[in-house]
Amino acid sequence: MQIAISRAIQVHLSHARGCRRIPLAAPFLLLALSSCTMTDRSPAVAASPVSVPSSSSSNPARGSQVPPQTRVKISEVAGRYGFSSSHVQGKQIALSGQNNVLEMAGDSRRALFNGVMVWLSAPPVRSWGRWTMIQSDVDKVIAPLVNPSQALRTEGRRVVVLDAGHGGEDEGAANARYRIQEKHVTLTLANAVRDLLLQHDVDVRLTRTTDRAMDLQDRCEYAARARASVFVSIHLNAATNQDSCGIETHVLPPTGCPVTCSVKVTRDDGATCPGNGHDGPNMVLGYLIQKQLVKETDAEDRGVRRSRFYVLKNAPCPAALVECGFVSNRREAQKLLNAEYNDRIARALAKGIMAYLDVVERAQPTRSSAYHGGEHDHQT
Repeated sequence: MQIAISRAIQVHLSHARGCRRIPLAAPFLLLALSSCTMTDRSPAVAASPVSVPSSSSSNPARGSQVPPQTRVKISEVAGRYGFSSSHVQGKQIALSGQNNVLEMAGDSRRALFNGVMVWLSAPPVRSWGRWTMIQSDVDKVIAPLVNPSQALRTEGRRVVVLDAGHGGEDEGAANARYRIQEKHVTLTLANAVRDLLLQHDVDVRLTRTTDRAMDLQDRCEYAARARASVFVSIHLNAATNQDSCGIETHVLPPTGCPVTCSVKVTRDDGATCPGNGHDGPNMVLGYLIQKQLVKETDAEDRGVRRSRFYVLKNAPCPAALVECGFVSNRREAQKLLNAEYNDRIARALAKGIMAYLDVVERAQPTRSSAYHGGEHDHQT
């Protein structure tokens, strides 16, 4: 069975890159892993040579002209982005402002923004007695989360496209014992999220409405034809380690930065994809969805992660791919059989998307509203 599981992992990773999936049979199938579920170890990136500018004239709302891998002093970042107090104890770094709290740890890529886990592209590193971080994390993580309205000022709110992962002969992750197939659960969730969004007059479309196969490219092309403003791909997770559990939301890494599960920058990481045109909005969308999912389900927070999945690279608009739980974990598999729990997942996805649309609305006050929503949490 271990051999079959190993082959299943390889097939899923190939499928994520757009290759054709090969059907496999095993007593307990694990056919769809996210890019980062093979280990729960916190990846670390080797520190690059440090260059710490003494000051920055860039407007924090517009981002910086400093090269993305340049290291900048965290103390200066705190001042620029409204963190009025900072506390450092050993490797633990905490920045606090009127509305936001950012917690980081030296030599770790894990961070917490207002209590929600967000993975950095590189860990903070101490240099010349000062903690530093790379400029890319300042521009692509801190800036959009602290000032989401600025990050979304050019984004639209016309159409939301929901992508139910897998379908047809591609069943996705499966748990034979509990008779769970990812393709069925994702379609159920997508339909439920659509119904909730329709209650707020959101124009929402589904890439598939039946149990049918659909190429990854076709999903992106469908979103482009629909003139999508938001693309959310819904999936379930699986891992060889059956203790792995929780919810994670994936967005595209910035150009030149590694995926969350890797410690190396590869040739693929150096390519600029269509999705990189929405780096800031991607982070805002991913964060708001992850925030609601963790709040509604009380599942383990595995964070907003970076992955180069095909649909994230090629989406024509801000995009996120959500892994709503592990079918390989007994407890989570049992929850996914519960209609009430799935309703909570759907409600969280809808709330996260609505929170994003609310920020877009506030960022563009002169445009007429494309929907009439209720009250939502305006704080990121």
